[in-house]
Amino acid sequence: MLIPDEINFNEAEAAGLPRNSRPYILTMEQAFRLALINARFYQFQLENVYTTSLAVTLQRFAFQPQFYAGLTPLTGTTAGGIPAPNPINQFIYRTRETGTPISSLSVGTVAGVGKVFNSGGRLLMGFANQVVFNFLGQNSRQPSVQSFLPLTLVQPFLRGGGRAVTLEALTQAERDLLYAIRSFAKFRQEFVVATLVGGTPITNFGSTLQTPGFSGGGNSDPTVGFLNVIQDIQILENDRKNIAALERLYMIYTELIKGEASGLTQLQVDQVDQSYQQALQQLVNDRTQFRSQLDQFKIQLGMPPDVPLILDRTLALKFKQVFDGIDDWQRDPKRNLTDLPQYAANLPDLADVNIDGRSVLSVYNTGKDNEDDLEDLLLAAERVTLEHRLDLMNERARLYDAWRKIRVSANALKGIFNVTLTNQFLTPPATTNPFAFVDQAKQFSLVLNAELPLVRLNERNQFRATLIGYERQRRSLQAFEDNLKYQIRIDVRNLHQQYLTYEINRKNFTLAVRLKDQAFEQIIAPPQGAAAGGGGTAQAANAATQTTNLINFQRQLLTQENTLITNWLGYETARLTLYRDLGTLPYDEWEAYRELFPANYGSAGTGGGSRAIRAPGAPRPEEAGQP
Repeated sequence: MLIPDEINFNEAEAAGLPRNSRPYILTMEQAFRLALINARFYQFQLENVYTTSLAVTLQRFAFQPQFYAGLTPLTGTTAGGIPAPNPINQFIYRTRETGTPISSLSVGTVAGVGKVFNSGGRLLMGFANQVVFNFLGQNSRQPSVQSFLPLTLVQPFLRGGGRAVTLEALTQAERDLLYAIRSFAKFRQEFVVATLVGGTPITNFGSTLQTPGFSGGGNSDPTVGFLNVIQDIQILENDRKNIAALERLYMIYTELIKGEASGLTQLQVDQVDQSYQQALQQLVNDRTQFRSQLDQFKIQLGMPPDVPLILDRTLALKFKQVFDGIDDWQRDPKRNLTDLPQYAANLPDLADVNIDGRSVLSVYNTGKDNEDDLEDLLLAAERVTLEHRLDLMNERARLYDAWRKIRVSANALKGIFNVTLTNQFLTPPATTNPFAFVDQAKQFSLVLNAELPLVRLNERNQFRATLIGYERQRRSLQAFEDNLKYQIRIDVRNLHQQYLTYEINRKNFTLAVRLKDQAFEQIIAPPQGAAAGGGGTAQAANAATQTTNLINFQRQLLTQENTLITNWLGYETARLTLYRDLGTLPYDEWEAYRELFPANYGSAGTGGGSRAIRAPGAPRPEEAGQP
């Protein structure tokens, strides 16, 4: 009598859509595909790699031959500016009253090339031509023509010379690009987890902030996750069933109160009514949360929140089947309490995690604690993390950057010794041929610049600061490794906690059903013979007690159902978070998705025991010679 008929739970209506609407039903795989296509933060991270690569192209261009040409050009090369002379282009007209009359046109053209060598040397060569028309001369139609072939080579031997100093900017730009690629690969691992289970916190080592979902920060879109919305849907359906159960209980109490033998009073009816109103309030709150989470998940996928869609519930189908099966069991007048453990056994089992050939759940899933192997498991997790974490690779590389900068800053403490070689051919003044160069018409110079390192206080300070920076980076790396070890230990412990909590709540779920069933049996049981003078009072007190128990047990059953789905989500979140923090997820998003959620994942829980999923990056059984 207590269990109502099966309710018709309309997910479209629960999402706030019209009852007869036909929204899109989005599976997890489809949601993941949409996220890869539309997610704004994904595109932002991809663009970061591109913008970082632009600096590399600039630094590489600095060592390529750079050409220049034009009429008195202004843009030089990395090897230096335009070599002298740089003929001007101008027309000058001046009358006799101003002094000496002038009417001349000067046309200058320049072309050449500059090159920087990895030793620090700079080579600049070119061709310059100057044509002057003097319109006031005796032979105004005969222009004056002169051409130049300048060549300049500058080579520093002490300060500013050598590969280490010259290539530092290019080296750092290329390494920054490598860091960006590693960061993007790590982001792709985090993106899988954030799309499936939401933004689990990532500790930014060295600060007290925690970034939800992405270690780099900068994300302005929500990070809800597919499974969080599935959890909200199941909780909302549980609320609807709870309301239907309290409605039926209220109806039964309204009938029972009419019989004096029941011992019920209006107080018990009002208690049931109050619980019913509280359940309605809980439904309103959970429905609002579900709709908000669904809209946020749409934004996370890069879609507007008004797109009419709902999510496929296959992953949580086992919970719905078990909860509905419990209702069918309660409706059966021949039900047997010994059948309840079988329903709990049909709840979804939890997938295991393998770390370096070790089962994470083997410590506790044998029915008793086996913590003798716990420390070995944690140490294995640390080794895997230190080997695979891309951000740790970047941190180690930055320590090498700090060491390399010591040599660069030490170069600035040296003296100066530069050799400048200049050779220039000219055309004779009497010719009008711009290419009539002769060997005799040339200019050659050799310039030596030398300076003792006497004034180097600023450079000394920079060198000392570089040494301190190296020591700080070394300590930062130590702290990063220590925090990684701590984080992975926390992840393993959290996985164990979620697993044990889930198994405990399996048993509590059975107890909650038993308590509710027995409490209702006490309510509708025939009254026993009452003692003289106090039977009515004792019966009323018993009815009040049993009513309170029944309401509490109904509330506990709802709580246990919601807790089970919450624990399951918590375990899946902990499992994916562990894979993410280990760094063993494949860099390809679809490969990582298939590793975490195989094709038969929706049918999980049909067998006994925990399913073991192959750790990402581990060999398949057939590759390892196993059957």
